[in-house]
Amino acid sequence: LYTIGIQPDGRVLAATHMYYPTVHHNLVSLRRLLPNGQVDSTFGKDGKVDAPLGDFWFQTVYAIETLADGRIVVAGIGQFYEPVIQQLVIAQFLPNGDRDMTFGNQGKTGIAFPLGDLEFNTLIIQADRKLLFGGSYLTGGERNIQLSRFLPDGKLEFGFGNGGLVITDLGFGNDYIHQLLEY
Repeated sequence: LYTIGIQPDGRVLAATHMYYPTVHHNLVSLRRLLPNGQVDSTFGKDGKVDAPLGDFWFQTVYAIETLADGRIVVAGIGQFYEPVIQQLVIAQFLPNGDRDMTFGNQGKTGIAFPLGDLEFNTLIIQADRKLLFGGSYLTGGERNIQLSRFLPDGKLEFGFGNGGLVITDLGFGNDYIHQLLEY
């Protein structure tokens, strides 16, 4: 289990990844429970949704948030091994667990980080519904903070930082972002 989110109505969302030998890679796995702890059978198939965040060999989900209208945003890391490329990946689901095809490209989007080691740690949905992500990126032997922001429709906000991305050395050696807050 990688992350848990509580929806405004008290339902519990849990996210992890599961390895599927038939497709030779893993998929993100979501489960939803009712406030009383019982499986929410109205979500996906018998309370669960197993879905790829992309065509990655390895993918892990690190954050899950719910929009005011009940749509679910899931974010994590996808990785290819040849060549080694990591990508921040985001998917959006409807309240019933179906992929939201109006978001990004067929319900998912992301940004690639070639030639480095990405750690994604946190996500917030801003008041204007923009998605802000934070973590760290290994470059030149040190970790620097990284922020990226996406518009509500899943497109990278190119006016944020340098083409939607900020990588900054705070000067403390290895720098990390573990939590984002909006005031």
